[in-house]
Amino acid sequence: MPTFNAASLNAKVARDYLIIVPYRDRAEHLKIFLSEVIPMFETYMASYHVIVVEQEEGKSFNSGKLINVGFAEYENCRFVMKHDIDTIPSENQVRKLYLNRAYDLHRIWAAHNAVCGGVCVFKQNTFKDVNGFPNDCWGWGIEDRAMYYRCKILQKNVSRHRYIRHMFSRGFTILPHTSNVRTYTEELKVRSDYENNIMKCGNIEKQLQHISSSGLNNLDYTIVERKMLLPRVESIVVSI
Repeated sequence: MPTFNAASLNAKVARDYLIIVPYRDRAEHLKIFLSEVIPMFETYMASYHVIVVEQEEGKSFNSGKLINVGFAEYENCRFVMKHDIDTIPSENQVRKLYLNRAYDLHRIWAAHNAVCGGVCVFKQNTFKDVNGFPNDCWGWGIEDRAMYYRCKILQKNVSRHRYIRHMFSRGFTILPHTSNVRTYTEELKVRSDYENNIMKCGNIEKQLQHISSSGLNNLDYTIVERKMLLPRVESIVVSI
């Protein structure tokens, strides 16, 4: 295992790309990601650090908060990439799409227009301006919508989305997994409706108050374990 010096990897080291992979219970997917995707990063990204942020068991998955944790650990970067563990690009995709620096939020792969899920890249200052993802989205999907709305409210330059029906022709492979897609009910529906209403209310003071209510500014977590998986790929387990 490579030696690990946390101080040498932290905020003192500036990188072009911080790549954050929210993770839980996907061991086979992680093996594929390390063997197939990381070599492409080595080829096309001169300066990068990957942090796989794993959530302890016991609570519903909270992808947004895990991404915030990754950013809080290594915020000295130019771009922040959120990358799903089960989304595997082709080399052509990495070469053509991953290095696009024209947008505040570049949506490389998103399931529909009003989200920034899958694979997306933020300018570092954009991620900070919008206060990161909300910390209080427990369950699947709402955090991606909330982040998209934050970027739109603050008038960030957001790229167009890429439809799922074109995914395979563009070179992406989605690894087999139990689908999270479902009709929102109970808490998720309440939160989804609330985010939609905030976006549409037209009251900028109320919108800004909502953005500041949860995110990087009130993030709390405890690191349970950290280790290096490859020379520029780190794994941390966190309690949130």
